[in-house]
Amino acid sequence: RIRDSGIAIDNEESFLGITCIAAPVMDPASGSAVAAISIVGSVSGTHPVRHKAALVRTAEQLSTALRAQPGVPADTNPVPPRPAARSVQTVPAPTRP
Repeated sequence: RIRDSGIAIDNEESFLGITCIAAPVMDPASGSAVAAISIVGSVSGTHPVRHKAALVRTAEQLSTALRAQPGVPADTNPVPPRPAARSVQTVPAPTRP
């Protein structure tokens, strides 16, 4: 459904009263999504139909900008990888006599 419409919609699925509309930013060389942009707002003020065209157009412009970057290979990921999660050890609180 997302691939067909060009956007993803979160309508109060994460938070009551909040909606989110997102569109993928595509790598022109591979055709893969490399990022996304989104609009978040109240359910009463953020309507997917009203914002879809501008959101998709902006995502397409960003995709085109990726292609136009001189000297940057298409398969280069400009975002550094996230550090591995560290395990946290919990220490029990001392007991009182």
